[in-house]
Amino acid sequence: MKNLLKSFLLLSLILVLNSCGREDGPRLSVSNDSPGLGLQSAPNGLVSYDQVKYIFKNVCANCHKPGGNQPDWTDEKAAIEYAKTKGQKLKMKVVARQGGEMPMAPFQDKVTDEERQLIGKWVDSENGLVESISPAPNSSTVDTSPGIGLPPHLNFVQTCYGCHGNNGLSQTPGIPNLAGLSPQYLQSTINDFIQKRRSDSMMTPQALQLSPLQLEDLMLFIPNLKIEPVKSIENIDLYNKGQQISKMFACTSCHVGADLKPIDGSIPNILYQDKKYLENQFNAFVNGDRESTMMAGTIDMMKNTEGFDITDPENAKALAEYFGSYKDNEN
Repeated sequence: MKNLLKSFLLLSLILVLNSCGREDGPRLSVSNDSPGLGLQSAPNGLVSYDQVKYIFKNVCANCHKPGGNQPDWTDEKAAIEYAKTKGQKLKMKVVARQGGEMPMAPFQDKVTDEERQLIGKWVDSENGLVESISPAPNSSTVDTSPGIGLPPHLNFVQTCYGCHGNNGLSQTPGIPNLAGLSPQYLQSTINDFIQKRRSDSMMTPQALQLSPLQLEDLMLFIPNLKIEPVKSIENIDLYNKGQQISKMFACTSCHVGADLKPIDGSIPNILYQDKKYLENQFNAFVNGDRESTMMAGTIDMMKNTEGFDITDPENAKALAEYFGSYKDNEN
């Protein structure tokens, strides 16, 4: 019995080692994730790596990883190098489905015929078989000026702009700026809507529609949106009152650190934020309509401070005026 067990284990080991040496690379666990962005357009037949990377990330990465005979397809440099040296072989397997169809089971149906053709056009583009192309700008070089088109993989951000304003600068009272928010805070907030920890008739449906890849792209893109300081104070009396409240409860100790940014990425940047939004959110914390472990302590402190009426609506307006029109070195 022991010999039989040893033989079985040895055979299993041989099969595993053999699969690791296969040209299609080592197999990993099956992922249920499918491409979330849909087919990216290829204007004028020209295709860049950015337009096919979602296929590589959501499908190919289930089987291929660094160190195998195949490249790490999520590594742009490695993928392009492979396309230039073994591109025709790749086209044969992926596009023509000959010589060992790729991707292998159970992922064949995860890639549509249109996406296979897109990969083929990408290979041709990298090999100069069509007019040379400029790769779509990545999140660190995107020109976010109003009127400038977004690269294809960020087209969904136009939906965000519809409410939050071009470049994430809201023009609608009560709707927050996206500019100035950290990726950590933004991701946490979106997850709160997805997990129903926060509810909003407009935001909840939008958050639920985001794919994991879109959310990741958003986290890379948003930090490039720059907040614009408010040049004038609308109500100096409210501003001064807000400044006094901030000093009383040390609001800036968390929200205003180095370079006027919060001391931690999990804390929202409230400087120059939409004033009506700030007012509404402060009231939501006070009324218990919005929960936060960090804010709960501050709210309790305010409630227990003699001479301070946290329910006075002027306090929320004052804090909103102060942080919405914040002047440096006045905290």
